[in-house]
Amino acid sequence: MMNNLTALTGFAKKAAVFGFSAVLFHAAIAAPVEGTVKFDPTASANFSVTSIAEFDWQSTGDLVTKEALPGGGTFSSWAASAGVGDTAVIDQHAHARLSQMLDGLGNVAPPTLSKNGSSCSAGANCFEVTAALDITAIVSVASVAPLTLNYDSVSGFYAFYLSEPNSDVQTGAGFNDGMAFLTGTLSTVVGDLVDPQSAVAGGVTLRNTVGVINGDVIQPEAADILVASTYDQLISLPSTLDFVVGTGGAVGLSGIRGAQDLVFKSDANTEFFVDTVEEEGDVCRMTGGGVDSTGAIVGGSLGRAEEGRDRYTFGGQIGAPTASQPQPRGEWTHHLQKSSKGNFIFHAGTASAPAGTKITNVTCSDPGFCNPARPAPFKQLDFEGIGSFKNVKGAFKKEVTVGQLYWFEAHIEDIGEPGPGGKQPHSNMCTHTPRSLVDESLDCSNCADVYQIRIWAYPTNPADDASNFPIYDAWWGNEGGFIDGGNLQIHPAIQ
Repeated sequence: MMNNLTALTGFAKKAAVFGFSAVLFHAAIAAPVEGTVKFDPTASANFSVTSIAEFDWQSTGDLVTKEALPGGGTFSSWAASAGVGDTAVIDQHAHARLSQMLDGLGNVAPPTLSKNGSSCSAGANCFEVTAALDITAIVSVASVAPLTLNYDSVSGFYAFYLSEPNSDVQTGAGFNDGMAFLTGTLSTVVGDLVDPQSAVAGGVTLRNTVGVINGDVIQPEAADILVASTYDQLISLPSTLDFVVGTGGAVGLSGIRGAQDLVFKSDANTEFFVDTVEEEGDVCRMTGGGVDSTGAIVGGSLGRAEEGRDRYTFGGQIGAPTASQPQPRGEWTHHLQKSSKGNFIFHAGTASAPAGTKITNVTCSDPGFCNPARPAPFKQLDFEGIGSFKNVKGAFKKEVTVGQLYWFEAHIEDIGEPGPGGKQPHSNMCTHTPRSLVDESLDCSNCADVYQIRIWAYPTNPADDASNFPIYDAWWGNEGGFIDGGNLQIHPAIQ
């Protein structure tokens, strides 16, 4: 990827306009196992391009940070007055066009790959590959000089498309059409934007969990399953010579650029990660995240959630691998963004959580799957462990102690495939009841995924401590919990 240092120096000017200094994003994730893939531009499973270690996306890609915050207000006004520990939810949209397919020695892309959205060096049978992403991130302020934002969690969708050349970097058209041959959810982010006065480029790496693969277009070469990819970006402000999507143009899967939105140039690479499927044992893993705006509390000192008024986001990964019981890997964040009693962030196993938080047990159940969700073979997952609160505001401050440990349990159901174009929010045409058997003959195209959580007063397992009692839950034990947006995907276990 080329480093556009000239464009980066303009970041200070943009920061002054929006009332904040340089923004740095950073977090940490575990390093997965890299692999190679093979590719067929004709979508006929005749893989003419092999040993691909990376997709190299052109620096013509755009990344837009929405000025309007999902919960109300503007990013610039929040950033101008934010203090350490303050949180916000931001929406971002990105897209790019593929330039190269790289093996260990160089570019192996065929001459039929178009790099300009209209033609190719072969002169005929041209194709292009594009990427489009929609991102929602919970960020918190780590420092104010310059403003440094930690990603507490990230969720969203991404898709890689195969089509005839038709993408336009000035209108945003043609980046999210064609055949979606690789789709999934965004699970983790790592990286930073460095102070532009230091003349060092910044970058963000998004970890993408693979959901649906068109095996006639792309396949892993030496593994049973393609489980993840990255979208590794160098980010800078556009220079005067760069084309960017204009106001009102499409960005990413569904974003439309507003006049006040922050626009960056994105020069990205994608790497691929593979693992071997676990053949025996009732084990699985889950990745994803989402948002819900309703909930139900069945008691406890934190009170009752008010349907239609509470809004919370959630996300993470659980049980990769669950073979490490009784301490499986995992991390999870539940962020109550809006309620009549205030808001909080509850997390377990994350890099920013206090010592002692952990996922202690993961249970996979309900063999079978419903169309169009892919077989896992399990479609329901329960996990429990110890977490902690931070950024507690409002009446909740009287109920919980920041940094103290609390027992929690969560229930997940991957009963549909609600990614781009899927059924979100939940439809009343879905006849599935949460916590019930999933029928393999059932069509879940009208169902959203299910998320339920319950938090207890003490860090001890309620099964072993009769004095423990629940203090917060959202839809726990209820027939509801169908999420308003997002995607929760249960995958085969990995070794």
